[in-house]
Amino acid sequence: MNYQNKTYNDAVETLNSLQTNMKVLEAIKKSRGNINKYSLPETIEFLNRLNYEPKDLNKLNIIHVAGTKGKGSTCAFCNSILRNVTLSSKGNKPLKTGLYSSPHIMEVRERIRINGEPLSKELFTKYFFETYEMFEKTKEEALKNEQAEKPTYFRFLTLMAFHTFIRENVDVAIIECGIGGEYDSTNIIEKPIVSAITSLGIDHQHVLGNTLKEIAWHKSGIIKNGVPVVSANQLPEALEVVKERTTELQGKELIIADDIRNTETFKNIKLGLSGEHQFINASVAFHVCKQFLKTQYNVDIYDKTIINGVIKGLEVTNWPGRAQIFYDKEQTNIKWNLDGAHTVESLEACTKWFKNVIETADNTFAKEYSLVFNCTNGRQGIVLLKPIIDFLKPYNFKNVVFTTNNTYSEPSNNKKDFQNFTHPEDEDLSLQKELQKAWETLAPEFPRENIYVVESIETAIKTIRKKCSNSQLNYNILTTGSLHLVGGFLTVLGAEVV
Repeated sequence: MNYQNKTYNDAVETLNSLQTNMKVLEAIKKSRGNINKYSLPETIEFLNRLNYEPKDLNKLNIIHVAGTKGKGSTCAFCNSILRNVTLSSKGNKPLKTGLYSSPHIMEVRERIRINGEPLSKELFTKYFFETYEMFEKTKEEALKNEQAEKPTYFRFLTLMAFHTFIRENVDVAIIECGIGGEYDSTNIIEKPIVSAITSLGIDHQHVLGNTLKEIAWHKSGIIKNGVPVVSANQLPEALEVVKERTTELQGKELIIADDIRNTETFKNIKLGLSGEHQFINASVAFHVCKQFLKTQYNVDIYDKTIINGVIKGLEVTNWPGRAQIFYDKEQTNIKWNLDGAHTVESLEACTKWFKNVIETADNTFAKEYSLVFNCTNGRQGIVLLKPIIDFLKPYNFKNVVFTTNNTYSEPSNNKKDFQNFTHPEDEDLSLQKELQKAWETLAPEFPRENIYVVESIETAIKTIRKKCSNSQLNYNILTTGSLHLVGGFLTVLGAEVV
């Protein structure tokens, strides 16, 4: 296929055509996720159509990561550690890393990274159409066999990531699960080097179940025979399931990641990612890399030449959209504090982080704060907003803005990377109005005139800028909830894709 005539936008537009529609999602919800039981055999069929077999993925030396909270951050820590460690067996050069994660913040190419950097638009386009063309060539045979013509959005990207990493000949591929683990498209991996389970909590109940035990069962489905498992220190009911599944699936051993600050080496370390909760993710990543380096290269992570790289890797880790600070370029007295947090536990951690931001701010900052929030459909606003109010005490917000995830007021200005046919925005702003009612219920004394419901992120930013009118003061603003919201904010504010 001639890629010279294809652009990155062509690739993104074609990819968007593979999004699952609302009818299919509703069917999955009604079946309590049973449709997902067909995910793995179907994904293997698609992999075969790319001329690969599951065993071909073993050459990628995979670190497979599942969990509810901190999956992406843990993957980022692993990537940064392995990029900053140099090994004599590799000519004292850094390892070449592949990283697959979701969702993206600003552009879909962020989901597939080489050496920590998003694929260039040129490489994304190349590997996208290589993958797409293979499905085009085999679709007639597939239809004869009553198989799907092409994989859906997430599954396509998963297969494209495997193809990319094989073509790029990476030394290690760090693969983040989507939803769950047991039936996740990434779980066609047969023999990872290490499996990891980050902090578990309640989320995606329509697929994974309503209890922590059910969710832990799904997430632990990535455990493989003879492969070591690293887990965050879970709540007892979740940890019990992880232990049971390690035995059932014959994992080599279960390592509970104790806090790295308990060792002299990391006692005073300053992580590259902000927030106390990141030490949980960093600790999981450390133990994962310890196992990986021992298994693959027979080196002790505490060797002096190795541990210095590990420390540097933890200190320079960057992961956009998580506890990220961005200074407004147009109105320079605004400091945007952005954190994609979509579960109760994540919002508790986010609010504690922002509270620390408030308490460590110097005297140039105003003692008034604003919140911008949105969550995706299907999540209960009143449950998610409560920890924000509770954990910010004794501080309060002066203004609250509820917005859609629409980037710009004029739809034609929106990037194709943000098109979402799965959860289309409601023009009546019914979700945002529900969030407003939830806030009024939780904080009945809050001035109603200081609650704003707006149709776009662009309008939300304009609203906040008007409220930060005193040029003699700086202002701390918290933007949280959906990662798509955070990505839209960074886009409108003119941030670079990293």
